Amino acid sequence: FGVPLQLAEHNAEVAAALQRALELKPDSAETLTNLGLVQHQLSEFVAAIESFQKAIALRPTLTGPHVNLGNTYLHLEHYQEAAECFRRVIALQPKHVIAHTNLGMALFRDKQLQAAERAFDEAIALVPDRTEAWIGRGMALRDQGRMEEAIAANERVLALDPKNVEGYQGLIFTRNYLSRGTPADALADALGFNAMLTREPVAPHLNVPEPDRILRVGFVSADLRTHPVGQFFGHLLGRFDPQQLHVTAFANQSGSDPSTLAMKEKADAWHVINKLTDAEAEALIREEKIDILVDLSGHTGGNRMKLFARKPAPVQATWLGYSGTTGLAEIDYIIADDSIIPPNDTAYYSEEPIRLPTSYLCYAPPAFSGMTPQVAQPPALKNGYVTFGTYNNLSKISDATVACWAEVLKAVPTSRLLLKSKVLGTDDGRKVMEARFAAHGIGAGRLLLKSSTPSHLLHFQSYEEMDIALDPFPYNGTTTTCDAFWMGVPLVTLVGDRFISRVGTSLVRTVGLGDLAAETVEDYVAIARRLAEDIPRLTSIRARLRQDMMASPLGDAPRFARDLEAVFRTMWRRWCADQS
Repeated sequence: FGVPLQLAEHNAEVAAALQRALELKPDSAETLTNLGLVQHQLSEFVAAIESFQKAIALRPTLTGPHVNLGNTYLHLEHYQEAAECFRRVIALQPKHVIAHTNLGMALFRDKQLQAAERAFDEAIALVPDRTEAWIGRGMALRDQGRMEEAIAANERVLALDPKNVEGYQGLIFTRNYLSRGTPADALADALGFNAMLTREPVAPHLNVPEPDRILRVGFVSADLRTHPVGQFFGHLLGRFDPQQLHVTAFANQSGSDPSTLAMKEKADAWHVINKLTDAEAEALIREEKIDILVDLSGHTGGNRMKLFARKPAPVQATWLGYSGTTGLAEIDYIIADDSIIPPNDTAYYSEEPIRLPTSYLCYAPPAFSGMTPQVAQPPALKNGYVTFGTYNNLSKISDATVACWAEVLKAVPTSRLLLKSKVLGTDDGRKVMEARFAAHGIGAGRLLLKSSTPSHLLHFQSYEEMDIALDPFPYNGTTTTCDAFWMGVPLVTLVGDRFISRVGTSLVRTVGLGDLAAETVEDYVAIARRLAEDIPRLTSIRARLRQDMMASPLGDAPRFARDLEAVFRTMWRRWCADQS
């Protein structure tokens, strides 16, 4: 069966050996299962599915093929098919803890959050110290907005395994949603993660310290696809001056989509590193002679923080993918702007803040084949009432946000609040949200709760139903805010005390709507009321906001590319000066 060769670099040989074994014994479900596993490793997913299905046909009661078929569907983001595979395993073997855990993950990815929570609980009941199930439970609770319980789940992971990187990063990420948190708390959490990591001596960097030569800049991300990071980063590729930057992408992902392929065509070099160990990825980065390595993930899923801890490049920075400090001693800079990190907040970052002259983001309008959504008149003109709303993940709608938005609805008595999320397509999801607002005296009749739209185009068209967007806090929106601006919808936001709470402020200031950034919750309510009462201003904003946005640094990609090049040049010159 080629078992001794089952190492990543020998997968093709293992597959050949297994194929030969099948020629000798075609009806071996075990051989087919092993072949499917190797095909999965080789990213031959269609072939892997076929192998697992053949094994199942031969031996329907063998759990291994069902589990691995489910895992392949999970990898391909076919969540309902994956869930069905894991349910079949549980029917065959009710105490199969891996099946319960992976069922929870499939349901979580499919936004069936309560069902996912139950699946993780089943796994924990079977094996109380199973860290994977506790991590999954924490994610399911977080996305339901039950942050204290989610934090407790992550703390349980760390009690079981104090060096569990995923559990620690889950804890850091979830605490960003807490209104009671402070910038000092966020820094302490990040520094705790830094202290947890073990290090090896950093090899000398052999990069030539010439301050004005072409810089070799690498970007590391698991989200170089149809994803907010891909959207904000991808359109800049091809905009950089080749006499300034040579751009290499290090994709920590195996799958690709049309966005991935478009980025790959524009990058100077492209490497897939998701199957490389940290040591192997470091060797590749050094071989590519990367001068500046940029993290686009922070503590979000698919990150390579342990790789950055090896310091594979002489200068390292974090940008775009995570709204806060990484805590990592080896990351030298965090790229921001004056609204995101004011001068007096520098002490709350382990990295040195380096600021772009305007916005720290640059938005690319969506590309649709055949048509572009047009900006509509404010719906208040036909409805006779103002519709506030947000399309952010419900995990961002904190208790403080609900309390504030309830006051907004009371201040504008005829208004409605529109929320859209896949979770709200379920009875449980709607009941939970209605109960949260009922606790503040807002009846269900004031809420317009909708499931997610089935297409990108319909998502943008749904902004026709919203007059004024409301920014959640402390975790602000980003992509949803830019989408709203492109559809002519203004945003009311609260100026917070940390990176993640100042994104809305940066965005409204950049497009010329700085008066919609409130300093207090009371101001937030008053600003929302004044804007709702000024239909002529709403109409005027609606008519010009798309043009204003695309003319601003938020939409001017060539200008933004020059600004980012200048930031990289500053980093590099400082390193060169240190060498001399």
